[in-house]
Parts: sequence; structure tokens; C-alpha cells
Amino acid sequence: MSTNGTVFGVYPSTKTGTAANIIAGAFPNNPQSLDILQVINEGGKVIWNLSSAGVASFNPVNPSQGPKGRFTSLLEQRFGNTLAAAIGGAANKQNPLDLIQIYSKQGNKLLLHVSNTGVLTTP
Repeated sequence: MSTNGTVFGVYPSTKTGTAANIIAGAFPNNPQSLDILQVINEGGKVIWNLSSAGVASFNPVNPSQGPKGRFTSLLEQRFGNTLAAAIGGAANKQNPLDLIQIYSKQGNKLLLHVSNTGVLTTP
């Protein structure tokens, strides 16, 4: 079940179907197929990401990189040794906000959301 708010925002998508299609429809200006979101720990390792392929992963094998091999993402990077530390208040039980929500272009149907525990769901 989605929440009544998000950490990173609510986005419309022009596409439906798979998570990859929904994300492509929400972020069409992503020619390099960058991760949508990344969490990076103190050691500089990506410990969680939401990829442009519609996969939410802990300790991803191949997070997106930009120039000079630096990790990069389309929307935002957060820093912390855990996902909960990186998203702060959204991880607590009193305020368990989703990380991101994507709705139909008309805004009347939830297509995809990622919980504060990093789990992607397509209802």
C-alpha cells in the first residue's frame, strides 16, 4: 500500500505495464539510462539504487556512473550507511513515507511506488 507522501516526489508516467516502462514514461529525458535514485555509504559504495530498468536493489552490481567513474543518478543521491539513515525521518514508524510514487498521466491511478524499505511495487 502506498503512503500519503514521498521523500523524492510524485511523477506522472505516459506509459504503463512493466516497472521499466513506467519509469521510462516518467523520466523520458534519460538517454544515458542513469539510475533514478542512489544511496551511497561513507566508503563511496552504492548500497541501494532504483535503476532506469525499474529495479530497486540493495548492493547493486552495476550502478550508473558518469564521467570519471563517479556514481551518478538522474534525480538524487543520498548519503548514509543504510537506506534508513539516508532517508531520515521517512524511515520511522510514525512517518513511513514512500521514496517515490509514479501515477498515470491523468493522475488517477498509482502505477508504481517504492516503500521506505526500498521495495518497489506495481499495484
